[in-house]
Amino acid sequence: MREKLIDVSTWNGNIDWNKVYKSRVKYAMIRSSFGIENPNQVDNKFVRNITNAQRAGVKCGVYHYSYAQSVAEAQKEAEFCLKTIKNYKIDLPVAFDIEDSSQTHLGKDTLTSIVIAFCDRIKSAGYRPMLYCNPNWLCNYLHKDKLINKYDIWLANWGYVGKYGGWICLDYTAKVGTTSTVKSDKVYYTVKSGDTLSYIAYKYNTTVDKLVSLNNIKNRDLIYVGQKIRVK
Repeated sequence: MREKLIDVSTWNGNIDWNKVYKSRVKYAMIRSSFGIENPNQVDNKFVRNITNAQRAGVKCGVYHYSYAQSVAEAQKEAEFCLKTIKNYKIDLPVAFDIEDSSQTHLGKDTLTSIVIAFCDRIKSAGYRPMLYCNPNWLCNYLHKDKLINKYDIWLANWGYVGKYGGWICLDYTAKVGTTSTVKSDKVYYTVKSGDTLSYIAYKYNTTVDKLVSLNNIKNRDLIYVGQKIRVK
């Protein structure tokens, strides 16, 4: 029997975890943090999500979104993640989310070393590390042969049937029908360097006004890299 797992962050709003559990979703990956340590870079729904999910009986893992430009920064990000999650029971892996456009120029050697630095620190702290990326990143920006037998892989490739390492997880936001409480018909776009709301609206055949309304955006000229914008 295939188990259901969802991933969530602040962009999914306030989740009714009791209803999630009753819908037979027993596992969740929750965003803990992003970047190097900063009080504003703990996901502002993390404490609420992990507390209420575990209270409802959902087993949890976490993920950290990376902006690291070097091994040293990856190590700092790992310490930040560990500090954020230290008071919580983590049943599933701790995932390193590497996909930011600001990192693509670094080259395979540096990016692979960044992944290893973060994941090995997580492992040394007693957690199970996992790499999150999409197939393009795995094949073209990383030395995948150095990673796929070393860590679990969370592959952002909806519709993929297969396995890297010990896990395959699906991002529910791009797949309809997971639960009625965490609405999986919603689609999100992660802002990249140079993006504007106008470009995102054009890309998804919608309007800037609609994006502003969906995301409760106060300043339509201010979006940031790594921000998840609901587009549907």
